[in-house]
Amino acid sequence: MNGVTQWTLILSALVFVLGFVALLCSKIYIVDKGGGNQPTQVDLPLIGKMKTNYPALVFVIAGTALAVYTLNQYYQSITHPVLWNIKGHLQQPGHDISDWRLGELKLVALGPDVQIKEDGEYEVNVEIPAGETFESAVQQIYYTAANGSAMLVPSKAYEDYRTDPSKSQLETVTPTTRVYRPTPVTIIPNTGGLQ
Repeated sequence: MNGVTQWTLILSALVFVLGFVALLCSKIYIVDKGGGNQPTQVDLPLIGKMKTNYPALVFVIAGTALAVYTLNQYYQSITHPVLWNIKGHLQQPGHDISDWRLGELKLVALGPDVQIKEDGEYEVNVEIPAGETFESAVQQIYYTAANGSAMLVPSKAYEDYRTDPSKSQLETVTPTTRVYRPTPVTIIPNTGGLQ
């Protein structure tokens, strides 16, 4: 919870407790005017006239409403997913792969298949719960094809980037974006064995 949320909850609890104590300690005074017993009224600016124990009720209701509103806003902010943008490029040692789309690129642990272009470039837009990072949600980016494969471990790439950006597979890092350098693909030679 951030500081504003905590202070708002403290204020709402204080208002609630003060209103509750005022309710417990309040007495209703009856004034006899012309033969009829009527509770006394309090004239409050901006609110108007209220019976003697209503101001205490207003504090209780206002404290409760403020707490409910603050908690609702807080839980919406932490449960709303954040859109992340991931970009990269697969690179082969020779020219063995003419169309990268014949293979399959997956984000392991998150699950969705990722579209890859003919030249090996990929871009993923994925929603990740607020408070989590791409590296905590995705264990691997894995590419497989009939004649090659590549694997990228986001958490290792991010750790390397934090240590020495020039030695990392990550090229660019922002709070919701990761751009990877070309990832080498290991080519599996066709030995003519199993078909």
